[in-house]
Amino acid sequence: MYNFIIDYTQADLGTITEPVTVAEAKQYCRVDNDVEDDLFEELITQSRQAVEKAANISITPKTVTLWFTNSAGNFQLPFGPVTAFTSLTDANGNILGTNVYNLVGGQNPNLQRPLWADLKAIYTTGMTTVMLRGRLVINELFVCPMLKLNW
Repeated sequence: MYNFIIDYTQADLGTITEPVTVAEAKQYCRVDNDVEDDLFEELITQSRQAVEKAANISITPKTVTLWFTNSAGNFQLPFGPVTAFTSLTDANGNILGTNVYNLVGGQNPNLQRPLWADLKAIYTTGMTTVMLRGRLVINELFVCPMLKLNW
């Protein structure tokens, strides 16, 4: 018996505030003009999305709709940190109450039970703050190198 993701969607919640400002990225890349500000905005967004995809996390707030199988139990909800768990639905479309499922953990919770196939979970994810190291990674690994490719 295995756990696996069947499908998922992610929808941004509200206006996105990028973890790195244009001014921070320009300072880090040692750019002192305003000519490429639009390009910086695009590169910051693309860089954040690349980090989210590579690390399987959500930096900005999102609503996740996830279809999955929890046959082996302890299915870890992806794309954390999880900020709120909205609902769990079975294969017949029945919303399951908290007496039927057991969600354990904080920002990266595991669904211990039910041990069923074809479940659908809806929850919200996203970081409230991005630490300095995360912002540096976005700048160093993505924004500055991508900027050089565009020049």
